[in-house]
Amino acid sequence: MLLRPLISLLSLLSLTAAASVSPSRRQSAACNNSPSLCSKAYNSVVHLGAHDSPFLRDASNGFSASGNQYFNSSVQLSAGVRLLSAQVHKSNSEWHLCHSSCDLLDAGLLSDWLEEIKTWLDKNPRITMHFTPTSCSWLNMVEIFFGIITRQAIRRGTFTDVTGLQDTIRTYIDSYNERATPFTWTKTADELLGKIKRKSINNTRH
Repeated sequence: MLLRPLISLLSLLSLTAAASVSPSRRQSAACNNSPSLCSKAYNSVVHLGAHDSPFLRDASNGFSASGNQYFNSSVQLSAGVRLLSAQVHKSNSEWHLCHSSCDLLDAGLLSDWLEEIKTWLDKNPRITMHFTPTSCSWLNMVEIFFGIITRQAIRRGTFTDVTGLQDTIRTYIDSYNERATPFTWTKTADELLGKIKRKSINNTRH
């Protein structure tokens, strides 16, 4: 499975306790079946994510090079993936899962993919889903961090196994958090809103 290895700060799926589960079973199944995680802060737990989850590289599309995954989203979730991402485009008045463009790779209707995920969630009531829209400001910062850790830690390293890669990622995150400083805006809200207004006027069609 071609998985993005850097999903360490973001999760679309989080665990919730089901009241109907017996105390003993709840204890053994808590915290994604890893009770040792229960004492950790949420932002200290590393989550595994799948980039462009619904775009398969299989016989259905001639093993298209545009496909990112070898297993469908249900299998990904069952394997422990806790972030699913997708690209959506409108085609013929319907929302389709299209990789960059629908001409390149159309993985079908968005509604069908969401139904697949809902079916999985219905069978796993301890998992709840959180929807994160594209281009929300904090998600952009996560993508920026992916670029930073790739340039400064991963691309420079040589890894003989997955454990070595994971250790490097965790060490870098710990070091980064120790020296991180709050983001400081360099422009006022009025300046930003004025720029948006000017762009809107310039793009007006007559």
